Amino acid sequence: MASDIVFDNAVVVSHDSYRKGYSSKLNDLSIRDYKTGGFNDKIICIDLDRYERSEFPQLLNNTMDAAIGISNLHNIRRVSQRLLLVELRLGYKSDGTLSGTELRRKSSHSRELLGMDVAIDSDDYFIFDNKIIEKSRRTVNNLAIENGYADRWHCLTVEEFNNFIQDAENIPYIPYNSPEGIADEIMTCGKDIDCLINISSKWIEEARKYVNRYNFNETEIICNAVIDSLNSVIEQYQFDETGDQWYIEDIISDFQGVLFSIKNDYAFITLVHGCF
Repeated sequence: MASDIVFDNAVVVSHDSYRKGYSSKLNDLSIRDYKTGGFNDKIICIDLDRYERSEFPQLLNNTMDAAIGISNLHNIRRVSQRLLLVELRLGYKSDGTLSGTELRRKSSHSRELLGMDVAIDSDDYFIFDNKIIEKSRRTVNNLAIENGYADRWHCLTVEEFNNFIQDAENIPYIPYNSPEGIADEIMTCGKDIDCLINISSKWIEEARKYVNRYNFNETEIICNAVIDSLNSVIEQYQFDETGDQWYIEDIISDFQGVLFSIKNDYAFITLVHGCF
């Protein structure tokens, strides 16, 4: 199942329930309730049952098990950040207990509990054991049609869920600027120090622009391409005037400084989105 959807823990962190202590790792919740896991251990969720019992005891009703945070990843950029409702049915040996009325209540009541401060995906996901997944899909699909949820209730196995909700760290970044193109541009200067200074100045401006946009992947690609190319220039050419080589080494130092400046910011953004 191809998808550009990634888990986004920052969405869960932004919800009031997280600040009140009702979060859990999705895998831990699964092990607690069904003695089995298999989910990405970095995904955190809102424990809806615990949240309801503690914060809304007067509203007790059917709920989904969890709400995780997701977003669509457009290269490095996360868009459409929202919660996604998940029901774990890993302990069920058959789909005979499924009720359209119950599933409908689970969906609507969970949305009521979560409120409107954070967007919620319109679809709901039910996770079944591999042994009953095909029959469960047929049953849930029929119940969805009967209850006005056509194409909004989905059944997946744990493995399918992990393929659907991806880890952004595992998706290759596609650079906007070609490292090879940067290298070719620099190498065409040969020993011309003025040319090297001008081209390097252009690329350090570009690298800093991407820092300001929090696109640290692109910053790293630009800086490393320039640093590697300038080191190749030093190795390939003999500089009669030592000052010329000093200029190049100084330029390399400037790009290394840009890389150093983004280390803490990059680590923080990675932590917020996915590494709790």
